[in-house]
Amino acid sequence: MRPSGSALAGSAYRRHVIDLAGASAEMGLWVCDLGTEALDWTDGTYDLFGLPRGRPLCRQQAVELYDPASLSTLNRVRSEAIGRQSGFALDAEITTPAGRRRWIRITARVESERGKAVRLVGLKQDVTELRQAMDELRRTAEYDALTGLASRVQFDARLEQVCAAGAPAALLLIDVDGFKAVNDTIGHAGGDECIIKLANRLSGVCGSADLVARLGGDEFGVIVCAPLAHAATLARDIVLAFGRPIHCAGYAFQLAASVGIARIGGDLRASGVFDLADRLLYEAKFAGGAGYRLAG
Repeated sequence: MRPSGSALAGSAYRRHVIDLAGASAEMGLWVCDLGTEALDWTDGTYDLFGLPRGRPLCRQQAVELYDPASLSTLNRVRSEAIGRQSGFALDAEITTPAGRRRWIRITARVESERGKAVRLVGLKQDVTELRQAMDELRRTAEYDALTGLASRVQFDARLEQVCAAGAPAALLLIDVDGFKAVNDTIGHAGGDECIIKLANRLSGVCGSADLVARLGGDEFGVIVCAPLAHAATLARDIVLAFGRPIHCAGYAFQLAASVGIARIGGDLRASGVFDLADRLLYEAKFAGGAGYRLAG
């Protein structure tokens, strides 16, 4: 039931309603008059933006807090929604007057009168922690937890992209020869230390590579956007780097690398390129290791 009395008439009544709704939903609600650009905000919305509650606001004052990229997206989807007399939803980054960066989820719908859009009504919610959690999940999926190299997930996705691009490129698969002796001698914790050191060597050699990944265990993958001759030179450098003694847990181990190189391009899909490189890798390993095989 609408409260009686002139104090809650017109916009004051609307503000009363959205204040009650905002308090019950634990969200900040807002209304923007499309004629005057004046804003009605609940206390929760003021708190999200770090502004004094009840301060009269127009849209221009609010958008000054938005990150430029977020503001550009907001202006575009807002304009489209007004033109369609529909609604929109997006996440936007803001910086409060106190310097705190936040991600705000904005949802809105257009209200029309006599066929003309007259106001936007919506919700704003702080999703900063959610975005951070999603970024962490994405980082965990895309990067190997032990070495910091790209993960198998990121490797597979990038291989698909490079194969589809059609530019000169090559795939190198690397397997460590003799690594079982490391685990047998100093255990899996020592083996992890060794893998980290080998990953650092690989990264140092492959500075110009498109992607360096740990595929699992003691196997690595490198994608090079360059002709096959460059990949062969890189493979020789990898074999030399892995052939140097490596010191872990007080022991010195003499390891080696076997490398299979397949050209990316032609009729082979990503899975076919990987299978070819894998076959060449094991040809190099069965030939004695510490070397590479390639196919153009």
